[in-house]
Amino acid sequence: MKPYEIILQQIGGKTFIAFTGAYNILHFGDNILRFRFRGSEDFDFCSIAYKPFPDLYEMRIGKVGEDGQLANEQVMDGVYFDQLVEIFERTTGVFAHM
Repeated sequence: MKPYEIILQQIGGKTFIAFTGAYNILHFGDNILRFRFRGSEDFDFCSIAYKPFPDLYEMRIGKVGEDGQLANEQVMDGVYFDQLVEIFERTTGVFAHM
């Protein structure tokens, strides 16, 4: 399994997609998963990058403007896999699981 597939599995897979309305789910290389989502006025974009050394993640959450540029970007580095959903929910206000 590729790291981007593991990232999607770690955040909840199909359940995460259903709860957040995630769409345009793409991967860049093997280590980056990017997607758009619904349910927040302030945010609609998330990128999760896996860093093999030291086995941590970087999350970028923001809002894509009409010009395609990312605004209101929040960057969290040094994130453990079991913090991904909690940080996503706390930052966006969108529930991602039951």
